[in-house]
Amino acid sequence: IMPRPMNPGGPQMMMAAVNPEAIYHSAKAGYHVQTTPMVGSQSLVREQIESFHRGKEECGEAGKDLTLTLLRVGYMCHSEMEKRERIQMAHAFMGRFENVYGGPGLVDNGMVRALPRRQPIDQLAKGLLIGMKQEMIEKLSAYDEMGVDRVIMNVNFGCDPHETMDSIQYFAEEVMPHFAKAASDIVAA
Repeated sequence: IMPRPMNPGGPQMMMAAVNPEAIYHSAKAGYHVQTTPMVGSQSLVREQIESFHRGKEECGEAGKDLTLTLLRVGYMCHSEMEKRERIQMAHAFMGRFENVYGGPGLVDNGMVRALPRRQPIDQLAKGLLIGMKQEMIEKLSAYDEMGVDRVIMNVNFGCDPHETMDSIQYFAEEVMPHFAKAASDIVAA
């Protein structure tokens, strides 16, 4: 890297990987990992997480501080109606994503076309971080228990910017404190 980093150890690198085998090899080689199941199922998420921990364990002492970051589409909702609307929006977003990522890349009047999805919307909803306070805490707690160190919420899936900012504020006030307390308990122990 030029110019050379000021930190003699160099910058910490994080590998972005989706395939569980690539995640395993990245962790085994001593890299922090960022992943997402993209449009995959919850079983893929579990396989990704298990692959990371297997590679981290095989890395030995050098891997003890490695971290796993998980990217998920997310939105904090105030009501069941808002939740249903956001899940519909996320479903259309994923149809556009699939069109560009592995599909034909169809565009209509400058907008990426949302292709029909094979994954049922209720199955997609299970893997999204879209919900109200208790549901968000439960979903994030499950990731925490599986060994995810950090979650990145993709809130940019077509919602009104003011509503998105409200969702972020609501998440920060109602959900983040739950996990901040858990983190401080760990540090205190």
